[in-house]
Amino acid sequence: MDIKAIIEKIVNKLKGSPDLLGKFKSDPVNTVKGLVGGLDDDAASKVAEGVSAELDAEGIADKAKGVLGTIKGIFGK
Repeated sequence: MDIKAIIEKIVNKLKGSPDLLGKFKSDPVNTVKGLVGGLDDDAASKVAEGVSAELDAEGIADKAKGVLGTIKGIFGK
């Protein structure tokens, strides 16, 4: 089982569905189990942690881009 591929697949699904993202935020383990059949609680928990980390990392990157854009706008560059 390629955990990294599973995480990427779930992250892409969550990005495309605000409803699914909300469900993941409220119950990550069961959402992962619903999206990926055959995972036990331990594996689903580890995947959920990876998905959360990936979403957090992307959120931070998006915020940094916004700040840089604002700074560039202030200085006219």
